Amino acid sequence: MAGACNTGLEEARGRYIARMDADDVSLPQRLEKQVRFMDEHPEVGVSGTWKEVIGEGQGKLWFPYPSDPEQIKVGLLFYCPVGSPVAIMRRALLEKHRLYYDEAVGFIEDWDMWERAAVCFPLSNLTEVLLYYRIHGANVSIVRPEETWASEWMIKARQIERLGLFPTDEEKEVHDRVFFGPYEGPGFAHRAEAWLFKLARANRRKRVYRIRSFEREMRRLYFNACIRNRGLRPVVVLSLFLSRLCLFFPPSPGELIGLGSRYFRSLAKAAVS
Repeated sequence: MAGACNTGLEEARGRYIARMDADDVSLPQRLEKQVRFMDEHPEVGVSGTWKEVIGEGQGKLWFPYPSDPEQIKVGLLFYCPVGSPVAIMRRALLEKHRLYYDEAVGFIEDWDMWERAAVCFPLSNLTEVLLYYRIHGANVSIVRPEETWASEWMIKARQIERLGLFPTDEEKEVHDRVFFGPYEGPGFAHRAEAWLFKLARANRRKRVYRIRSFEREMRRLYFNACIRNRGLRPVVVLSLFLSRLCLFFPPSPGELIGLGSRYFRSLAKAAVS
């Protein structure tokens, strides 16, 4: 895949390069809206959109990727926050920074590409579904999960090492679970707090990411892990406020209000279901 993508980059002559996979479905206004967004945000080098899953046996499921470039940059530590089938790239910036897909990384060439790109310029997403993404039994992540995991950890480790950290096998497990789960199990919330605090403290020293953006994302991940691990009891909110992520790195009043609102929305949703 990476080789074919590089051939496309070399042959392209337009201002923008848009990607799409053969078995997915773009909505009619996708390219129009993405080109308009890129024209209005000349600092952005790559952007995507939300995508909705289709395929046999699939229910209603979509990927609401973040739009804030700093949140995307932090998110690359854990997952790929710009979907490759909906990506549009500014050719001039790719050429300026000599960015190409790495054919040695295996099946996640997009994640690797976006991680290197985020060091050079902002990435963003349009906050609406503009592509239907097909999932089937031949997806690489399903057919070759062990190879995919090894490639993913090469990209994660590269970023974590910039923070001066070299995670143990147990910390790697927590790092994966804090974003994707499973969240169940005794002591997981405590281990998640310890690892996320370690990341935040390392970033204070190295300043790889904007400090407030990074710590806000670490608190969000910990809050999510607590809810999934401990349920919607009030003690979950107390756990967050008394965690080292809040005591050592105090959140803003606006963030506290946002976390509280999220908790009550979760309560309301649970009551309805």
